[in-house]
Amino acid sequence: MNLIKKPNNQNGEGGITLIALILMIIIIVIISAVTIRGLTGEHGLIDTTADVAQNYEIISYGEQINEIVHKTIIAYSSRGETPSIIDIADAINFEDWVKSAVPNEETNDIIVTVTRGYVYQVYYDSINGKVFVEYIGEEDESIDGWPEVTAHYEKSIASILAYPKDEVYGIAKLDLIYKEEIRGSIEKPKAEEKFDVSEIGKGWYKIKAISNSGRWRYAFVKVSNVSEKLKPPVIALSPVNPDGENDWYKGNVTVTISMGENPSAKRICYRVLEDGIETQERVEYNGTFPITKVGRTEIYAWVEDEKGYTSEESYASLKFDNVRPVITGSKIIDATKGAGTWIISSRKITSKCK
Repeated sequence: MNLIKKPNNQNGEGGITLIALILMIIIIVIISAVTIRGLTGEHGLIDTTADVAQNYEIISYGEQINEIVHKTIIAYSSRGETPSIIDIADAINFEDWVKSAVPNEETNDIIVTVTRGYVYQVYYDSINGKVFVEYIGEEDESIDGWPEVTAHYEKSIASILAYPKDEVYGIAKLDLIYKEEIRGSIEKPKAEEKFDVSEIGKGWYKIKAISNSGRWRYAFVKVSNVSEKLKPPVIALSPVNPDGENDWYKGNVTVTISMGENPSAKRICYRVLEDGIETQERVEYNGTFPITKVGRTEIYAWVEDEKGYTSEESYASLKFDNVRPVITGSKIIDATKGAGTWIISSRKITSKCK
């Protein structure tokens, strides 16, 4: 007998049987279970939302660190100087959201820990004008220190030589990364390891040293196909001697690059660093060009042949400033006021220039 009576009508429809009601309840329970698991499961919506928020925070802190590094480099370059890794660490440490910024002159990098516990590696190559800011994990006081790794390109064997080290836990693995792809790995590496990159390509590589503690650190290496048969080109500045004080140019200055003795070379190329940061990685030279950027400019030039081999780089730098300072304010201190608007006795004037 049905618990819910089905009303009589011409079509025999409109009622709900006990079986139909049970089936409906089962379906609702299943949908609810799937929904709850979708919200709270291993890859649920709640977890996914939390991950997205954390990833955004990690990226945001990295961008802020990168901005401080660039501002520091530009500030030093405006005075015709290059900041050391210690100078950059001091600038990062000044921020109240930074817990610590520890420089390492051996690896030429800085380990930065922010107050939220995220840890970053900062690397600055002053010769190539490259800055790398890499997220390398979260703070864990139960683990002692970070692994170290240095590396360089050996052109005679077209290989990158890497030197990983972790005196406490040891190194578990080395990864060769090119254009954000792992192109080679070495398990339980020795104190010196070699990666053959002859068939991979030119450009920047990252060597990732992973410690048995689970922490990791990078080395950064630039690879180019340098040929000893090609000679570096000649970079000339005109005028040769700066026309301002302290080796600064204040008038028009131009750059000319000549091929030199290179019968097999097909083109001259150059790259430019402005305020210590690379702005042009590779430009084909098409004639004399002017320098108009206020501050320090560095030019690196090389020749290339048809096969893509290059010479060593030539280098020239200059400091240019054609902007007159403007006094935006002044204040007279330690002075005695005389009659009218005159100042008598000893006086000291301080001013702010723009």
